[in-house]
Amino acid sequence: MEWNAYVDVYCERLADGFWGEPLNALSNISFFVAALVLYFDWPHFWRPVLQNHPSRATTEADALLLSKLIALIGLASFSFHTLARLWAAVLDTGFIGLYLLIYIPLFLRRIIGLTWRWAWVGVPGFIVLALVLGKLMPHVLPVFAEPSVSLYISAFAALLILTGWSASRQHPAWRFLLGAAVVFVASLSFRTLDLPLCADWPHGTHFLWHLLNGCLLYLTTLALIRVERPFTG
Repeated sequence: MEWNAYVDVYCERLADGFWGEPLNALSNISFFVAALVLYFDWPHFWRPVLQNHPSRATTEADALLLSKLIALIGLASFSFHTLARLWAAVLDTGFIGLYLLIYIPLFLRRIIGLTWRWAWVGVPGFIVLALVLGKLMPHVLPVFAEPSVSLYISAFAALLILTGWSASRQHPAWRFLLGAAVVFVASLSFRTLDLPLCADWPHGTHFLWHLLNGCLLYLTTLALIRVERPFTG
């Protein structure tokens, strides 16, 4: 595999070059804004609620970890849409996958209340879900034949499951998750329409995927750390 191979898969890019995708590159600011707000506003969110709460330190650590991962997602995506190389594409998808694989057990532990042993079972469970959907989606909806899309479809399916569980238990996290699910529908639609609409809109729609996903990750992280009843077990 040629890791430095040139990759051109989006409407906006017409040729090799650092600024070949200006909108796709600059729209990654959404991830950095989300990460910075989460990082610097953590005390504002939580000091009145958890001043003397036993889970304060754990919640702070989770917030800082996820905010740093969101920043890394933005950095990797910026690298991919400027350098347009295979290694950058792998990092782009890889950091998104890493966020998911860390977020799921954190949610199962903090919000649902599972022990760490059972919370980490969510990781292989999500991987199996991604593999199954990766096999099925190209046959059900050919527009989702791109390999990395199975990761996003699986993330959406997991988000719906967590939203449904939270809503059924009236856990305050469900409002953030529902908002994230609505944003996800819009962002994935824009990602999917990038090439089909290319002839009519040469700039493409992928940059809207970035802008909305910054909001999406902000909301999913808030669902985990800014709730009225943080897990204390």
